[in-house]
Amino acid sequence: MTTKPTLSVAIIASNEEKNLARSLPALNFADEIVVIENDSTDQTVTVAKNHQAKVFSEPWHGYATQRNLSIERTTGDWILILDADEVISPALAAEITAAIQTDQFDGFELPYKNFIAGQALQHGGWSPDYHLRLVRRSFAHIKDKAIHEEIVGVTRVGRLKNPVLHYTYHSLADWVAKANRYTELEAPKKPFSLARLLFKPLASFLRSYIWWSGWRDGTLGLIASGMGAYYVFLTEAKRWLAKH
Repeated sequence: MTTKPTLSVAIIASNEEKNLARSLPALNFADEIVVIENDSTDQTVTVAKNHQAKVFSEPWHGYATQRNLSIERTTGDWILILDADEVISPALAAEITAAIQTDQFDGFELPYKNFIAGQALQHGGWSPDYHLRLVRRSFAHIKDKAIHEEIVGVTRVGRLKNPVLHYTYHSLADWVAKANRYTELEAPKKPFSLARLLFKPLASFLRSYIWWSGWRDGTLGLIASGMGAYYVFLTEAKRWLAKH
């Protein structure tokens, strides 16, 4: 008799009570939910425990380390790696349940549908937005990077069809705050370049808004393309300021 593969969900969170209240009920198809929280001052821990998640408190060690800690606490044959603001639809849950029965793949890329202040972005490079987030336990390790952490070494990778619903930014203020936080991590990766400061923001905007049809998302597409350019500009500006 073949044993059914088990699925664990690994989440990192800090002050995510509202997002977890939306995302955790959709994970009832999983065998186990593990939440690693750090420094939460809201009801993150209570909400997670109320939805039968195993909760562990750890100090902040950086994104990659934090995710690896969440993975290490799981016991499933397959690991689904999520953020607190990512919701699994019933259709995707059924697709995941079927996918982990396979012997053909060791991991699956999931498409993401990104929402800004409750509105979905369909173009501009925001959709389809694929990420490797579902892997066998033996491949479930995050490469040590300060930001945009990723799983490497999986060669047999499939793709699922139904998207993860990613409620990425709740407001423009939230968007700007995250851009400031992430560029602090991004900036040290490279030395300052005047050419990048002058030309890359414009190139980023034109690629997103024109080449990738961000204009089709209306005003939100314009704002998203502008914020992408702002992110690039801010990153390079911080590199210059670090030298002076």
